[in-house]
Amino acid sequence: MKEIEKTLGKVRNLYRKEKRLLEHIEELRLTLLPCGIRYDRDKVMTSPSDSTTETMARIDEAERELMKVGKELVDCQTYIGKLTLILPPKERYVLRQFYLNGHSAQFISEQMHITRRHVFRLKNNGINMLERS
Repeated sequence: MKEIEKTLGKVRNLYRKEKRLLEHIEELRLTLLPCGIRYDRDKVMTSPSDSTTETMARIDEAERELMKVGKELVDCQTYIGKLTLILPPKERYVLRQFYLNGHSAQFISEQMHITRRHVFRLKNNGINMLERS
C-alpha cells in the first residue's frame, strides 16, 4: 500500500477511535448519576456496590487515551493539510472532506452535486498526484 494512502487511512481510523472514546466516556459519565446513592437524613451514604472510584479511574484512563489520539490526529491532519495544498481544488476538497473531516462519499457527492463514482475518481486522482509529487 502506498505511504500516502496509509497516512490518509490512519487519519480516518483515528477519527473513528476518537468518536468511540468520546461515546465510551459519555456512557461512563452517565453511570455516575446519583441513581446508586441513597440519602439518609443529613448525610449521603453510598451503596455497598458503589463503583464510583472504579468508574472515575476508567474515565480518566479513557480521557488520557483520547488526548493521545487527539494529538496524533492533529499531527496527521497538519501533515495532510500541507500535502493537499498542491492538488487542484476538487481533488483537495474531496480528500479533505473524506479524510480530514470524516465525511462519506455520499455526503461529498451531494455537496458537490456529482456522483459517488466521480467522488472516488477524484479521491484516487488526488492520492495518485500526491504519490507522484
